[in-house]
Amino acid sequence: MRVTQKDIAQKIGVSQRLVSYALSGDARVSNAMRQRILQEAENLGYAPNRMARALVTGRTGQIALYFQFATTIDHEMAHQFQKLALSSSYDLLSVASKQQVHHSDAMTVDGGIFYGSVAPELIPQFPVVEMLVDLRGKSAGELPRNDLIIMQLEEASREGMRHLIAQNCQRIAYLSIPTMMGNYEPRYRAYIAEMHKAGLSAEIISIQSPGDGDYRNRTEETLKKYFSLHGFPDALFCSNDDIAIGAYRVLRQMNRQIPYETAVLGCMDIEESKDHAPALTSIRLPYDAICRCAWEMLTSRIENPNLPPRTKTFSARLMIRQSTTCKSTFAETDVIT
Repeated sequence: MRVTQKDIAQKIGVSQRLVSYALSGDARVSNAMRQRILQEAENLGYAPNRMARALVTGRTGQIALYFQFATTIDHEMAHQFQKLALSSSYDLLSVASKQQVHHSDAMTVDGGIFYGSVAPELIPQFPVVEMLVDLRGKSAGELPRNDLIIMQLEEASREGMRHLIAQNCQRIAYLSIPTMMGNYEPRYRAYIAEMHKAGLSAEIISIQSPGDGDYRNRTEETLKKYFSLHGFPDALFCSNDDIAIGAYRVLRQMNRQIPYETAVLGCMDIEESKDHAPALTSIRLPYDAICRCAWEMLTSRIENPNLPPRTKTFSARLMIRQSTTCKSTFAETDVIT
């Protein structure tokens, strides 16, 4: 039998109206009471009738989460948003990038959070918050007109390159997919600038973009061939940690010691980065703060569509670990950029 709001009210000993207010996010309900009602609703397995709610309120109670890519950091950020949704009156709908325009549920949400580019067809349909890496080079184009979170990577990437050079790495290769190899891309831009500044020759290793998000195996395939033909660089600057982990596999298979023979620098600092041996040096953004900011931006926009466009900027920092230092003893250091 389907659980109703009346069942929840009877279980707690409150009015059905109060339950309805709490489940709809009404500000008149105290946070403590709202959390109690939400918890009881979850315990009973309550599933709201979204079509009925939409007819009455004009809202579905759903927020869509869109990812342009399919990396491990996307999954970790999705988990952050799931935690935020659990403590709210909204349900989270995840939609893969290829489904953005054609997914039937994508057009019936109250708002959307995009990590990456927004499909133009969706912009007028509902409130949007975009989370974008800072691509403000000459080729990046105009910034979107939605609420926007900018994630700055260039200065931390420069810091990472300077760190590798300070470790006496002379042959440093940049390892990424073709779309992240241009002056508009902050990691690539930082790599080229610091190599030029140090009087070193750039070395670019291109990985075919994996449509299924399997950067690790694609990196492994590429590097086996590359190292056999060109030998080993002193260091690899990988544009994300999945690529760095793929590089780890090949270096170990080919008996290359990390970092003493080849150092590895990653980017995005996924949860497992610090669990590898040696622990992976990476560039980290404050993902919990970014996700919370995006959520608050969107929910406030849903409540008040006439708010002016807002922009919030977050800067990355370099997390130095054992994969890039030749010292025998080393404590993890945060180099804040």
